[in-house]
Amino acid sequence: MDDRTKARKLTDLKARFEDGGRFTIGRIIEDYGVTRRTANRYINELEEMGLDFVSEMRDDGQKVWQATVRGQKLRVTYTLHDVMALFLGRTFFDFLAGTTLEERFDRVLSSVESQLSRREDQKQARKFCKKLFLVHEGPKKLPAKKRELLDWCLTGLLKEQKIRVDYVAASGSRSSLVLHPYTLVAFKRGLYLIAAVEEWGGQIYRFALERMADVEWMSGEKFEYPESYTPEKFLKSALYIQTGKPEPVEIEFTAGTRPFVEYRKYHHTQKLEVRKNGRVRLTMKVPVNDETLYWVVSFGANARVVGPKSLKEMVAAELRKAAGQY
Repeated sequence: MDDRTKARKLTDLKARFEDGGRFTIGRIIEDYGVTRRTANRYINELEEMGLDFVSEMRDDGQKVWQATVRGQKLRVTYTLHDVMALFLGRTFFDFLAGTTLEERFDRVLSSVESQLSRREDQKQARKFCKKLFLVHEGPKKLPAKKRELLDWCLTGLLKEQKIRVDYVAASGSRSSLVLHPYTLVAFKRGLYLIAAVEEWGGQIYRFALERMADVEWMSGEKFEYPESYTPEKFLKSALYIQTGKPEPVEIEFTAGTRPFVEYRKYHHTQKLEVRKNGRVRLTMKVPVNDETLYWVVSFGANARVVGPKSLKEMVAAELRKAAGQY
């Protein structure tokens, strides 16, 4: 049973009709958890709200309703493969449960799905949750308070307006900063904001959403979104998301890991060399930081740091601490 209010249901249905959606009364009943009488009333109320409708009878005897503008159908054609691609993309972001982004994802997906003309295609689309499945690592916790903060970050991004953030660093230090939000980044089922910091002379930095204690949208406080900025440029040095000064890193992997290592691209600078003994040498230029350290450690005894010395010492110290737990 759909627990949205009548007003939200009507607004959502109106948007889906305006996006070109085609609905039978049965589909409205199913999608919104209403009675047949209420579904028919929705059509009448949407006409009173300014939508015009045309209907056609399907082969199975069901009438399909579609909105029009000045007598022309609002029609965008999608295929079952289009819906499949969108559904697959949606599953990557299942950690956004309860957020505005999840609501928008689901609205777009249901709107596109509703535009499938063949009833058989609509049946197939409903099986995607069985046919397409992703296994994820544990998501970062996103309680109700953080979901509200995300909304303000999104508002700043979309309107290109400043936000004020109370930020608690991993060390426990707390800062009140005025940010120019540039990019929202999804990484390992967590969210990060890349932003320029006024108090730091415009330096661009990465902020974890879960470390934001409070966010205030500074309505009307516009900033100039830089033409030269791209998230790819900002993150270019990072192995994944921790930027820094790149250094030549060389890792040797055991022969048994070759099928795994050989088919992955960890960094745009990487080069692979397969030795006569079957071992694999991987070289790349990345910062020597915690991110690189834990990436190497994740391979356990199957990876050995050849260089630089600083990374070798970091990995050795980490493995000694780990062994000391047993």
